Amino acid sequence: TEYWVEEQYWEHIHESLKPVIDRHVAVIAKRRPNIVGLSVYWTNLQPSMYFVHQLKLQCPDVTVVVGGPGAFDENKLSHEQRWYGKQNNTDMLLFDYAVTGEGEQELLTLMENYRSAPKSTATQIYGGFKGNLDLNKLPFPDYDDYDLSWYDYSDGVSLETSRGCVAKCTFYQRPAVRRVLDALFTVEELAQADGAAGRAG
Repeated sequence: TEYWVEEQYWEHIHESLKPVIDRHVAVIAKRRPNIVGLSVYWTNLQPSMYFVHQLKLQCPDVTVVVGGPGAFDENKLSHEQRWYGKQNNTDMLLFDYAVTGEGEQELLTLMENYRSAPKSTATQIYGGFKGNLDLNKLPFPDYDDYDLSWYDYSDGVSLETSRGCVAKCTFYQRPAVRRVLDALFTVEELAQADGAAGRAG
């Protein structure tokens, strides 16, 4: 993974990814979004920051939210943004918010309040690590107002059937209990997802 980190990424990988990232930035910027969310890992943090930098140059009012394992360590996330800024001669705040831990409720709260929240010069943190949601009690995703035609694969949707790691690796910053969806619940959700994809097609 060292090739995805800081200098190594920019020396060995960035030029190959840059056309792909720039193309997606152009597509998203054309839609003038109010808020954009990214799931970040340490292996995609550098290209994610480049993506956000380019997007904010075209859409300066966009709010960017990150979650995932790369958002767990507030100090490291701040360090990486500072490093990126020095390397790319910018003091732009790339990530407005970071959601840590289980994100379902935190993301809803953020979406309801981000317009009225005071602007900050640092990434604001939402969430924590105490929750272990029962996946079988979460509602099915509602795609009724979700325009799947915006996506490259508009006849399909993503489905999460488990959360956490099976290996319990020691290098994880916040080890999580692995949870899986009940088999019957999974079948029901697949049927719901298939209906949503069918409506988009």
